[in-house]
Amino acid sequence: MMPANDRNNFEILAHRGVHQDFSGKSMENYVCTARRIYPLEHIYIENTVASIDRAFELGATIVEVDVNRSREGELILFHDAGLECRTDGVGRTWDHPLEYLQALDVGYGYSPDDGKTFPLRGKGIGKMPLLRDVLTKYPEKRFIIDHKDETPETAELLADLLGALDEAQQGKLYYWGPPHTLQIIQRKVPGFYRLIPEPMKMRRWLYRYIFTLGLASFPSEIERKILVLPIKYIKIMPGWPERLLRKIRKAGGRLLIYVDTVDEARCIKGLPVDGVVTDHLDRIANIYQ
Repeated sequence: MMPANDRNNFEILAHRGVHQDFSGKSMENYVCTARRIYPLEHIYIENTVASIDRAFELGATIVEVDVNRSREGELILFHDAGLECRTDGVGRTWDHPLEYLQALDVGYGYSPDDGKTFPLRGKGIGKMPLLRDVLTKYPEKRFIIDHKDETPETAELLADLLGALDEAQQGKLYYWGPPHTLQIIQRKVPGFYRLIPEPMKMRRWLYRYIFTLGLASFPSEIERKILVLPIKYIKIMPGWPERLLRKIRKAGGRLLIYVDTVDEARCIKGLPVDGVVTDHLDRIANIYQ
């Protein structure tokens, strides 16, 4: 039997920091997810300094943030290319100067009742931060940087910003985005990489493991990387958890489980996994303290 997880190395990856979660039911094409949030449990807004602060206070070891750009090429933390869903602005982020973007209310569009009420209006004015300011504030913290527009232009800007950091801080930052833009960044910052492999790759490796009844090994490509497994799939993993974990770790990788509820977090607490990914850190943080 493998030992229970080591709390000193246990990862807690906070997707979007502490944020307003939304219903994913019947989502076709583009929908404004800010209009689909659940009733408020807190007042934190994703991609703000307050949200990031709270995530680290609650024990996150890694926080995922979303990056877009302004017209003059400043990298900002904001999820959407368009401003209309979440803010009182219009158009795309890169159509506007930073001065315009940072005057917006990033809580303007959030509604738990399809537009009847907007409880976060007025609470997000001027709270769209620059990526460089966030990295200056948290030089010792780890982030996954989600490159939302997936353009070469933003990749070049990100490469310049990362290249100006010291190697120690560069080693705490990871990419989420397509391979072709990662390659652009790696020309200037060779050590920058995806901590979590592309979902298609993870599925292929895990399916192969399942279909061979746990006999397949994992590729050396997962070295230094994290595989993420939704908790609902753990019961179909042959030899769960010892054999799966042993094979992942033999290849140099680690395994995190996506958890959404307090019950799921408690279920994982006693297992020898390497951590959790969550959209509800505010709910489950006390389970791991």
